[in-house]
Amino acid sequence: MPERPIDEAFVRQLLKVGLVTDQQLEDARLARAKRHTPVPLAQVLVERGVLTHSQRENIERKLENRRDEAKRLGPYRLLKKLGEGGMGAVYLAEGPLTSKARVALKVLPKSAAKEVDSLQRFLREVDSARRLDHPNIVRASGGGEDRGYHYYAMEFVEGETLGDRLRRQDVFPPDEATRVVLQIARGLAYAHAQGVIHRDIKPDNIILSLDGVAKILDMGLSKNMEGDLAYRTTTGVMVGTPHYIAPEQARADQDIDGRADIYGLGATYYHLVTGETPYQGSTAVEVIAQHLNKQLPDPRDVRDGIPDGVVHVLRRMMAKEREDRYADGRALIADLEVVLQGRVPDSQALEASRSTVAQPLPKEARERFRAVRRRRRPLQPSSRRPLWIAGAVAGLVLLLVGMSWRPAPPPRVEPKPPEVAADNTLKLDLGGGVSMQFIEVKPGSYLRGSDQPPGKEPWEVDARPPHPVKISRSFHLGKTEVTRRQFAAFVQDKGYRTEAEVLGSAWGRRPDGSWEDIPGNTWRSPAGFEPSEDDPVVCVTWIDATRFCAWLSEKTKREARLPYEAEWEYACRAETRGPWASGDTEASLGEYAWTLHNASSRTQRVGGKKPNAWGFHDMHGNVWEWCYDWSALYPRGEVVDPRGPNEGERRVMRGGAWYLEPVLCRSSTRALFGPSNRYTSVGFRVALP
Repeated sequence: MPERPIDEAFVRQLLKVGLVTDQQLEDARLARAKRHTPVPLAQVLVERGVLTHSQRENIERKLENRRDEAKRLGPYRLLKKLGEGGMGAVYLAEGPLTSKARVALKVLPKSAAKEVDSLQRFLREVDSARRLDHPNIVRASGGGEDRGYHYYAMEFVEGETLGDRLRRQDVFPPDEATRVVLQIARGLAYAHAQGVIHRDIKPDNIILSLDGVAKILDMGLSKNMEGDLAYRTTTGVMVGTPHYIAPEQARADQDIDGRADIYGLGATYYHLVTGETPYQGSTAVEVIAQHLNKQLPDPRDVRDGIPDGVVHVLRRMMAKEREDRYADGRALIADLEVVLQGRVPDSQALEASRSTVAQPLPKEARERFRAVRRRRRPLQPSSRRPLWIAGAVAGLVLLLVGMSWRPAPPPRVEPKPPEVAADNTLKLDLGGGVSMQFIEVKPGSYLRGSDQPPGKEPWEVDARPPHPVKISRSFHLGKTEVTRRQFAAFVQDKGYRTEAEVLGSAWGRRPDGSWEDIPGNTWRSPAGFEPSEDDPVVCVTWIDATRFCAWLSEKTKREARLPYEAEWEYACRAETRGPWASGDTEASLGEYAWTLHNASSRTQRVGGKKPNAWGFHDMHGNVWEWCYDWSALYPRGEVVDPRGPNEGERRVMRGGAWYLEPVLCRSSTRALFGPSNRYTSVGFRVALP
């Protein structure tokens, strides 16, 4: 029987201090082997009189102290390794006993610490990171040295990098991409004001927390613009990642400044909205040469639904000459905020000839361009193989940090055109016999909100004061909530994994009415009940819902998104003014909604109850429905096409759910949840602008 690790350590210590002989150990092993149940070797030695209880306890205590010491660095207790790179490993660690807060601990290997250049670079990294304190930069705190290991602690962020997200679902909706880029632009503007540039902005160096906050990772390549020459780029040496590198970095210019970061962020923005890595090639040299000499296709030629404002900003961010880019982060931030309002910035447009981003193609040429791209055989490098420089570019020795890249997507079958019925309902084909129905909502006005104060539920938000709202443009809204069958078509087509699947759990309701984060609770198998394929999909986050909308837009060539809160209530009320679209009393709701009184503590098939006056099913009850908006208090007075603020912490949900009393499923009821919250009571409905 092989020796267990604890026994091996115990035996080594016994032999070291001379408490046993080899023969005594061999006899104890033979005696243990004859037993029917395994026991520690130490126990056998005590039973045979070779050791006393006191000797065993002293040795085991000493070994335990050594194991604890091996798991600690300074005041930090190591929990698990998160990753490893050329400049050391990163561990999830528990902070000092006074706080026990979890941190990410970056540790320099002993071998690297013996090299003067590596140690100085690591210490500069610590210095730069600790000087930066901004919500969009991963914060650094304490650092030190213990037993020859140099380390420093960083903020631990639960979430995933943009690179990981792109590997999951290829593309970001333009609005979400703009919000992420705006946050990173704020972080960069702050860092640049402190005299620090990053030099390697890319999707893998940006992490998106579970609450939707984007943060810059890895200041390891940062450069102090006001420090000594140790921080400066060595003549003839380039540092950066090929796909996102600024032309001046590719040339290994010595006077790199913050505009290189703006270019890298622009290349990241391009990747987010198009789903394609900026430039492709089999070697780093080939990719870098394209940054210097070739233009990228206009994003609107690659994918439909990308606003003109996005391209306006991208073209300047990715100008070939840095003098043509935004002078600093503040100007970029101002333009991005305008883009989020659905407008093109007033700043002067940059000529396409001066940018990496080309002029858009005429319509006929665009269709030919896309047809060629669909037929082109995609390159298939390893998804984790870095691109390394081999040789020289323009007489320079180029040192690169490798970057994995994604091949071009395979050709897709063109979707069937939407079917429009006589009553203006719209049917979109999802493939495989699965479709979605939408009903047109005409422009109009209504009284939004309620004069009733919110109840005691922690998620409920004030729906006061009642105020007139005008919807100025027609839109289509899903006739029902998105079903499990429809969501499965998306998952199968994209290979998508929801946040609950990635994280391994979601919140579910126990029989006693309490809610708990339950392992294995996902849209595929919700905890507590077995739904049909035509039940609404649940355990989906706001982020999952927007991914579905992005896929639907791509598949059907029809822009899709979550409804705005004002649109949702307008369609729910359907020209009614009472608490529910069914009438003024709870008794009337039973024929229209699944609530606590009739849903049997679970979701029910969509469309199983009567629709409201405009034909929409399940606007009350069944599942909560995500809206696009960030939360905000209602204004006073009339508003036209209101939308939530540009950023926030929680998103709006409407409609109530199967576990709630009817009073909490009113037309005006508002709930607020973080965009990554996932529950067996939460789904969504899709809007087509």
